[in-house]
Amino acid sequence: MGFTDIASSIPAKKLVSELNDLFTEFDEITVRNGLDKIKTIGDAYMLAGGLKDPSSDHAVQCVNWSKEVLAYLNKRNEHSGIKWHIRVGIHSGSAIGGIIGQENKVFDLWGDTINIASRLEHQSEANKINVSAYTYELIRPIYECEYRGKIDIKGKGSIDMYFVK
Repeated sequence: MGFTDIASSIPAKKLVSELNDLFTEFDEITVRNGLDKIKTIGDAYMLAGGLKDPSSDHAVQCVNWSKEVLAYLNKRNEHSGIKWHIRVGIHSGSAIGGIIGQENKVFDLWGDTINIASRLEHQSEANKINVSAYTYELIRPIYECEYRGKIDIKGKGSIDMYFVK
């Protein structure tokens, strides 16, 4: 059952409580892995590496985060009535960041890297980590991956994708 199905089948208060539990744990995992949460939109949790402290292993940190989150969800799903699943998309590159707004100021990121990461998430599968060829090159000394082939993504054409094993 996906997020839309879950959201429409439980009371709003329960949904907020569930997301709060999940995102609180995700926040702790984010900090442990030296990453930065950018924002949440619905059930999407967006993060980035190398923002405050440029890091040569930001891609590995993101995969470590993903693996830790997947382990947490698997364990949680063993005893929870609501079974949560995530799709992960990771792309590496530069981005533009800044604070926008006057009242409710928000830090956000923009650029091709962000758009491609979002498309990778959409092309992923439940409980899988989907990475671009660029990210694959950064993580392959540490993580084994399975080549998925060239997959079409909106606005970019075909790009090489890999599932992290």
